[in-house]
Amino acid sequence: MSEKITSKQNNWFFRVVLLSALILLGISIIYKSNPKFGTPNVISSTAQILPSDGKGSAMGTASKSWNESSFDLNVTAFLSNPAGGSSYNVYLKGDGADLSDMLVGKMVLSGDVYSLNYNSNKNLFAYKDLFVSLQTDSEATSGKLGKTVLAGSFTK
Repeated sequence: MSEKITSKQNNWFFRVVLLSALILLGISIIYKSNPKFGTPNVISSTAQILPSDGKGSAMGTASKSWNESSFDLNVTAFLSNPAGGSSYNVYLKGDGADLSDMLVGKMVLSGDVYSLNYNSNKNLFAYKDLFVSLQTDSEATSGKLGKTVLAGSFTK
């Protein structure tokens, strides 16, 4: 009788192990075949932005990311204070007919660093080039790129 109990216990143990392995295999297959399952699919890129004329000490960094529903652009730069009525504005430059140059926004001074944090539900990740332009406030409202002081390109 103890042989029947041991045989039943072994059979039950084998079934539990087999069922557990199949469940783990199924979860693994679902996770690998669907990148939306679990962690969101995020793509990102960074750029060093340097003086457009190759001179001067102004410099900065920019990063962009897209996570399936949100585009984020962050730009920081060490720049001298502009004359009154002027500001630094960030532009994304398009490559091709479907990506026109785009005024992203005005940089704000915080301490001794100018920055811009931009968020959109549109996927703007295809824009590769970034420019920081010094413009009068009236020039900035036109949306056209003015005097470029910093420029950079994203790696992706």
